Parts: sequence; C-alpha cells; structure tokens
Amino acid sequence: KLLHDKGIRLNKQPGQKEAEFNKNNILVLPTSFYYYLKQAIDVGGDEHLKEFVKLKTLVGKRKFETYEKVFIPIWLDENHWVMCGILPKLKRIECFDSQTKTMANEVRNLNKFLEAQGTDKYRAYYRQVPQQTSQKDCGVFVMEFVRTCLHEGNGEFHQKDVPDIRKRILQELRSNTLET
Repeated sequence: KLLHDKGIRLNKQPGQKEAEFNKNNILVLPTSFYYYLKQAIDVGGDEHLKEFVKLKTLVGKRKFETYEKVFIPIWLDENHWVMCGILPKLKRIECFDSQTKTMANEVRNLNKFLEAQGTDKYRAYYRQVPQQTSQKDCGVFVMEFVRTCLHEGNGEFHQKDVPDIRKRILQELRSNTLET
C-alpha cells in the first residue's frame, strides 16, 4: 500500500523522533510509475506523454507541484533500485542512489513529465547517502531513503543495519503499519 492510503497506521518507536509531515501532502508513487513514464517518452513522444499525465490511477489526482514531497522508486538499468524525490517548494529533484550512479536520464524524463503537467523544470540534486556494500540491498536502501526523508534527514543507517531493517519491514508488512 502507498503511504497516503488511509489503511496504514503510522507508529512512533520508543526513543525515535516523531515524523512531522502531513501524509496528505506526500505522494509515494508505485514502482510501475517510472517504467510507464519512460515507455511513454521512448515509444510515443509528446502525444503519449500527454496521455500518460492523464492517468490518475498511476500519477495521482493532483499535479506534483501541489504536494510537499513526491517519492519515485526507479528500477535502473534492470539491476538496481534508486529513488528520486521531487520537492516542489525547492523546485528540485533529489536523487538517492546507494551505488552513486548517474541519474541524468531519469531526471530528464521526470522533468519532461513535470513540463507536461505545466510545471517548470527542476534542478537535480544528488544527496549524499549511505552506500551499500552488497549487490542485493538496493531495495532496502530505497525504502530507508523514503523513511529518512519523512524524518527530515533524521534516520541515519548503514549497511550493517540492513538485517534489522529487513526484519522491521517484514513486521510492517505483516501488521499493515509503518513504524515511523
């Protein structure tokens, strides 16, 4: 389920800073969003992109610029998860990658989408984030990047924390509750 679904409860863990955000102003897009955006741009150009922007079930009911934050998980080169965060107030696309790969094409495609929504281009900003040392933890890192962003950067983690993070994610899935 998406973070902004009403069925998910947000619980604070003992000793953890309270996440201060309005979940109605946060949009976490499904993993399929970027795949279909790229297909629309690569295959059909402007006409397909205009049609894609109208797909409310995939892109949300509001323009991205009306949200405080928009999180977009991206399957990069068919072997690595990364994330982009759109921050409309700052007119910025933040790039999160645990392997420090370039995301110029992804930023360009997201800017094409923003332009199709009637918004100006945003500048790319590459965040300094923890780096993974294994080849299989990028998805866990992306999920933690979202959690860190919700805590305004107060969610430091490292590769050594991944086993415990995986246990917490499993518990959240079982209980349909996000631990903030």
